[in-house]
Amino acid sequence: MNSFLNFIYQALIIAGFWFLIPLIMAWLIFMSIRIAYRVAGEYNKISARYGVNTGFGIFLIFFFFNIPSLKGFESLQNIIAIPKLWYIGIGILVGFLLWWVLRLSVYTKLVGFVTLLLVSAGLIFLYSYFFIRIFNDFLISINIGIIIGIWLFIIIKPESLKDIFGPIEQHKH
Repeated sequence: MNSFLNFIYQALIIAGFWFLIPLIMAWLIFMSIRIAYRVAGEYNKISARYGVNTGFGIFLIFFFFNIPSLKGFESLQNIIAIPKLWYIGIGILVGFLLWWVLRLSVYTKLVGFVTLLLVSAGLIFLYSYFFIRIFNDFLISINIGIIIGIWLFIIIKPESLKDIFGPIEQHKH
């Protein structure tokens, strides 16, 4: 009888740790995605969807930082550049400020200067990433930070999407 109770106890522990806990974790993700697509209000919907995207982006940062501790994936450690947290933080600030400046300048003559910076930086980053390859840890970190910074701005101010990409006729001069 005692061994049977021990077996039941062990089975419950295994079911809890290997089924119930991961099920709760997965439920959190799916619940968040469902909320993001069912929330009322156009700007709330935009904010919620970018919140989901940013959550996945933050997971990617977590994943990249934990590559050295993965078992059985030692070959990845030599191929993938590990992002630097400091550069990601700078990238978040740059992305946030970039979206703010773009939002303010999109209906002014300053937009030409901003687009010049965006195109030249994008092309230099792409060229460096594929052909020079000595800056990849920097480029990966900065770009992850920039996209998270932009998404954070959109989460806070979802109407900025319309300000930047909306029709020019809607904007008051």
